[in-house]
Amino acid sequence: MKFGINPFVALTLLSWFLFSNTPVAYAAHIESVALISSRVSGPAPLAVHFDASEVILNGRPLDAIREVNYSWDFGDEKGQRWRTNQQAKNSDSGFVAGHLFETPGHYQVSVEITSKNGAFEPLVKSVVIEVGDADEIYAGENTVCFSMAGDFTACPENAQQVRLIPGSDIAGLLSEGKFRGSMQKQQRLWNPYKEYALEYEHNSTFEYLDYQQQWDCRLEAEAHKELLISAQQIAPFINSNKRLLFHRGESFTFYDSLYLSNFNGGRLGAFGACSVNSQGRCDNAPVLQMLAAERYSDLLILADGSTDIAVSDLAMTQVCADASRAINLYGSVNRVTFNKLEIEKFDTAVIGRTYGQRVPHDVIGIFNSKFEKLGAGNAEVYDPEDLTCESPAVPDWHNGDKKTALDESDWALRWQDYQARVLASLANPRCKSGGNIAYLPAHRHMILGSEMQDAATRRAEHVLRMPLAFKSVIAHNIFAQPSPNKHALKLHNQGDCLVLNDCDVNPVQSAENYPTAWVLIRENLFKADTDIVVNLGPGTSKVGEQVSHILFAGNRVEAGGSQNQFALVLSGHDSIVENNLLVQKYPTTSWVGVSVAKGRNEPEHAGNNRVNNNRAEVNGSLALVRLGEDSDGAVVSNNQVCAPGQVNFVDVIVPDVAYQAENNLADCSGLSFEPDNGGGSSGADGVDGHHFTAPLFHLNFDNGANPAMDVMAKVSAEAKGNIDLVAGVVGRAAAFDELSDEILIPDPMANIDNTGQFSLMFWLKASDFGSGGEAFGRPRLNRQGDVSLTLGEEGEVLFYLNAKHINPGIRLPQQEWSHLALTFDRAQRLAKVYLNGEERYQYHFPDSTEFFFNTSQEFRLGVGQWRSASSYFSGLLDEFKFYQQSLSADEIGQEFQAESPF
Repeated sequence: MKFGINPFVALTLLSWFLFSNTPVAYAAHIESVALISSRVSGPAPLAVHFDASEVILNGRPLDAIREVNYSWDFGDEKGQRWRTNQQAKNSDSGFVAGHLFETPGHYQVSVEITSKNGAFEPLVKSVVIEVGDADEIYAGENTVCFSMAGDFTACPENAQQVRLIPGSDIAGLLSEGKFRGSMQKQQRLWNPYKEYALEYEHNSTFEYLDYQQQWDCRLEAEAHKELLISAQQIAPFINSNKRLLFHRGESFTFYDSLYLSNFNGGRLGAFGACSVNSQGRCDNAPVLQMLAAERYSDLLILADGSTDIAVSDLAMTQVCADASRAINLYGSVNRVTFNKLEIEKFDTAVIGRTYGQRVPHDVIGIFNSKFEKLGAGNAEVYDPEDLTCESPAVPDWHNGDKKTALDESDWALRWQDYQARVLASLANPRCKSGGNIAYLPAHRHMILGSEMQDAATRRAEHVLRMPLAFKSVIAHNIFAQPSPNKHALKLHNQGDCLVLNDCDVNPVQSAENYPTAWVLIRENLFKADTDIVVNLGPGTSKVGEQVSHILFAGNRVEAGGSQNQFALVLSGHDSIVENNLLVQKYPTTSWVGVSVAKGRNEPEHAGNNRVNNNRAEVNGSLALVRLGEDSDGAVVSNNQVCAPGQVNFVDVIVPDVAYQAENNLADCSGLSFEPDNGGGSSGADGVDGHHFTAPLFHLNFDNGANPAMDVMAKVSAEAKGNIDLVAGVVGRAAAFDELSDEILIPDPMANIDNTGQFSLMFWLKASDFGSGGEAFGRPRLNRQGDVSLTLGEEGEVLFYLNAKHINPGIRLPQQEWSHLALTFDRAQRLAKVYLNGEERYQYHFPDSTEFFFNTSQEFRLGVGQWRSASSYFSGLLDEFKFYQQSLSADEIGQEFQAESPF
C-alpha cells in the first residue's frame, strides 16, 4: 500500500512513456555492484539482511537514495503477505532489504538495479541462500522440550523431554526479603538559570536529585507460589547449537532471568499443535511470565558475545517486577532474529546496550511480532485527566520577557519548589518511569511486518527508539500510541564521545565512526496524538545525535488530537521524504507536515534534503514544509495538499535559506478521511467541493472527563457504571467489562421514517464472547424500530433490525479490532453489512414488513436492547457513528481505510 503518490505527477510520467517517441538512451554500464548478504545459509527460519547500496559508475559511488532504484525478488513466492498492510513478502524495494526464509529450501535472491535518470544500463545481481531443516540440524538430543504438565505430544523425535517442577522454596525467598526492595536513584535536572542568566557552559548546567524508589511483589509471589519456577532448571540445557522448545498451551512463570550464555547458533521456540490466528501467530503460544524476586530481572538475557540466535513463537508477559524487560541484549550480541513474538506489560519488549559498548549490535531482526501495553513499570495505565504523575514544568529563569533574569534569591525559591514537586513524583510508586516499547541501538536492523503500540503510562517513552541505525530497513509495520510527549519513531545518533570526552568507555558513541545513516523507512503506519509523530534526529542536548541519508518513503503518518504539531521532524542532511501520506484529522491552525532544521548544538547541517511527491490531508491550516537553521538546498516539489484553511507549502523561519519549490498543488480529489472536528462538524461539504457525509452523532471516546461525549452535537450521552477509556483504534476507546457499564444515547432515529435511510459504523474488540450480551441495541416497540448487535459464543455476528434477524455469516476474532457497518434503505427494502470496509452480506426485507422507527427509544451501548441480570458485552467500542443516510460502499471503505491500523 503506497501512500501519497501525487496523481498529477504519475499521470504526466505515464503519458510521457506512452506517447514519447524518444528511446531511452543509457550512458554507460555499471562498473561494479556489491551485493552483500549477512549470511548465505542456516536453519529455518533464517533472517538475511541484503545490501546493494554500493554502485560504482565512472569511478564514482552513486547515491543509493537519489540516483538508483532497486527491485528485490527473494525467490520465496508462496503467496504470503504482510498482515500489517497486505503487501507481498516476496518482493520489496530500496537499497537495503531483509527477508525471513521460514521453510527449508534453495532460494535465489535477485535485485534489479536501475538508474533514476537513465545514466546506466539496468543490471540484475543475485545470490543463493540455502535454508536447512531445523529438525535435521537440531536432531536428537540437540533439541530439548519443556513442559509443566508433562505433556510432550509433538515433541520432535528423540529429543530430550524435561518436565519443569514448580513450588521452589518461595516462602524461604520471601523470608529472605525477596520480591521487594528499594533503590537510591538520581534524576538529572537542567537548570536554565545557570545557562542563560549565569552563562554556564551547557553541559555544566545539570544538577542531580537523589531519591529512593521502592517496589513490592510479595502479594503476587504468594498468589503464584505453587506455579513459580526457577530458570536454573533450564540452565543445564543451554549450550551452543541447541534448540529449546516450550509446550504450546502452557504458561511458564519464572522468578529469575533465563540467561542464554554460550548459546551461539541456538533456537528458542515452541512445540505442539499451533492454533493459528488471523495475524499468522499461534493463539496457544507458550506464555513465558516474569514474577521477579530481584529488581532488574529481565525475562530473557542474551549474553555478551552471543551470535546467531532465533527466538520464535512465544508470548511473554510480566506478572510483577521492577524495571524489567522481556528481552535484554548484552554486550556485542549480533545476528539475532525475533519472529512471531507477542510481548506485553514489561517496561520494554526488547532493549539493547550502548554505554560501554566496543561495537554496536549488528543484524537484529524483528518479524511478524506484536509488542503492546508496554512502558508501564509498576505504574498505573495512563489517564489523561490524572495529573498526579505529570512532570512539573521547568520554571522560567526570566521576568517573562525571556531576557531579563530573575534575582538569584527569587530563582532559588522557584528552583527549590520545582525540585520538591519533581521529587514527590519520582518517589510515588504509581509514577515509576517505564521505557520505550523497543530500544534497539544497532546496525543493519530488519524490522518487518510487526506491530508496536500503546506505551501505557504517562511516564513511558517512545514506541521504537533506534540509535546507531546504519543500513537498516524498517518496513510494513504499525507504530502507534507512544506515551505523551514521545514519538512513534525516534531515530537518532548516539552522541559524540570526542566532544563528551568519554571515547575510552563509550567508543560506539563516535558520531564519525558509527553514524546513524543510510536508513530505509518505507510502507509503515505511524500514529500518535503527541507533539511529533516521527522524529528523525536529536532529542536531547547531546552533541552528535544528528542523522543523514534517510529515505522515508511510502509511509502513512497520522496525527490526531490537539497536542500534535508536526507529522515529521528531520534534523539531518542528504535525506529524502517522498510518496508519503500525512494526515491530521483534528482541527488545526498551525500544523506542520515536515520540519527541517539543524539539531540543537549539532555541528552538522540540515541541508540538501528533498520533500517530494507527498500528499497532506489536514483539517485546517498548515505549512507543508518548515525550513529552519542550516537547511539550505532543500527541494520541495510535486506535493499535493488538501486543507480547508490556509496552505503554505514552504515556511522559512530563519533568514537567507536557499531552497527550491515547484509543482506543488492544492487539490482534494481522492480524499481518504473524514475530519475529526474534535467536537464539531464540517457539515456536508468539505474542502474544494469534496463531499463529506457527516454523522448525526459520533462518540469517539477521547474525552476523559466526558467519555460519552457526542462530538457532533457537543453534548454528552449518559454514562453509567465504571467505563474506562483505554487505547483504541483512533485515540481512546470505551471499555465495557461489567454488567453495570452502559452508555445511553437519546433517540437518534426520530427522523428515519422521513429519510428512509440510516447507517451505523463502529470498531469493536471483544474480550469475552461468553458474557452473552449485546454490544449495543435500541429496544423495539410493538415489534418495530429495534436495531442491535449480538455476538455468539464463537464470535458470530447477528444484527437485529425491525424484529428481523440479519445473520451475515461473519465470525469475529477475539481480542482483535474489527470494523463493522450496517446500512438500511427503505426504498430498496435492503440492509447491508460490511466488515473491515468490504460488503459481506445483503438482507432483503419481505414485502410484508412494515417499518416504523419513531418509537422514542434510546440507544444503549454495552447492554443492548435486552437488559439482563447476567449478560453484558465484554470488550471495547471505538468511533461509534450513526448517520441519517445509507452510506455507499466507497464511503464505508474510505472510513475504514482512514481509521484502520492495518
